[in-house]
Amino acid sequence: MNDILVLAIDAARARFLALERPEFPEWEPGPTLVEGETLINAEREAAGRQLWSETKTGRNRGPGAGPAHAYDDHRENHAEEFERRFARLAAQEAAHRADRCQARQVVLVAERRMLGFVREALAPLLGAQVRLEELAKDLCKLRAAELQAHLAGENLLPAHRRP
Repeated sequence: MNDILVLAIDAARARFLALERPEFPEWEPGPTLVEGETLINAEREAAGRQLWSETKTGRNRGPGAGPAHAYDDHRENHAEEFERRFARLAAQEAAHRADRCQARQVVLVAERRMLGFVREALAPLLGAQVRLEELAKDLCKLRAAELQAHLAGENLLPAHRRP
């Protein structure tokens, strides 16, 4: 049983990490944050031509068509919807993992915008016995040990100790 699950997420990927405690804490180092699976946001990773017919926003002019007129194609709204979808997918996976490993705490680490999207999707999926902790920082690119040290400094995880 891993009692703490960490979800570190940004717009491009979601990393799932579990805090593994040593069997014999007096003689073994630990607890250790161990990386599990990573989800990749395929829509975020797609190249511009794969998502949009024009790679630059505000283009509405054919050759020899006269003066150009800029317009808003609402790409920001589409990008926000892509992030919301990815946040829902990551929240479903986090809730499934928390249930499977009987986690008592889920630590959600994301920049503010993504934190809101994931919180909105994750909070209703977690059982009443699971506590949701949050940190509004983009730490998704840190290695597991660095992430654990940072979260320990924020009093969200126990620090890794040597016996």
